[in-house]
Amino acid sequence: MRKKGPLCRKTNLKIKKSSPSELASFDPNAFVGDAEYPQDLCDFVLCLALAYNDFHDATLARLFLNTIPEPRRDFPSTQLGQYAALWISVIRTEVGFVHELLKVVETSAKVIASPSFSRIFKLLSKEGKLALSSLHDVAMGKESNDKLAKVLIRIRNKISFHYDPQELATGYKSAFSKKGVFDAPFISRGDSLEGTRFYFADAAAEAYLKLRVRPEDNDAVDFLWGGGDLLWKVNVALNEIVTRFIQARSGYRRFEP
Repeated sequence: MRKKGPLCRKTNLKIKKSSPSELASFDPNAFVGDAEYPQDLCDFVLCLALAYNDFHDATLARLFLNTIPEPRRDFPSTQLGQYAALWISVIRTEVGFVHELLKVVETSAKVIASPSFSRIFKLLSKEGKLALSSLHDVAMGKESNDKLAKVLIRIRNKISFHYDPQELATGYKSAFSKKGVFDAPFISRGDSLEGTRFYFADAAAEAYLKLRVRPEDNDAVDFLWGGGDLLWKVNVALNEIVTRFIQARSGYRRFEP
């Protein structure tokens, strides 16, 4: 639980009030390989489609959390603990998605270098091309001065998502090294799933993240505790790749029940 300072900066992204998008379908063979679009390319784009959905949901989670009134912070409470824990859970989930996306980009280097993928890449917007290039460079271990790339490098090299006992223990020791009322390990012992939470584990995970990100590393700090704007750029690229790929292979048809 935190006493001072905002838990996370409010995002600049907004939940748009609009009518639902028109439902469309396409030929399922769009993801079945042929001589022009090999199966490994189809499989790679399918992975990117799932990554898009995952990042999409994480961004929505940030947006919805922005709409929840922040509990009072003058004294520890279950309400404050749950609120803070939800933010940390979203941040850790996003970090995990980044790790997985970088892994699939790294293992798909040959696919990305293929003429078939190059045709799709040429159809992307300038922003989409830059975001995808940053992902590729970081996945392949290249250095870059691009803001997005710097954040991705920091996440790839310094921030772990997995349940690593030693890393979590380090965070635990850091979280509870002081003696203030907010620095005690808290727990809710309920008789149901909803009534039980181990707040001390959330605090350990958050402290570990803080230890791995330098305060002066503004871009990384903004990614983790900011508005998620950089992650949105990644999703723009994923969106364009998937939609352009389906358009090239099948086209879309309006769904009519």
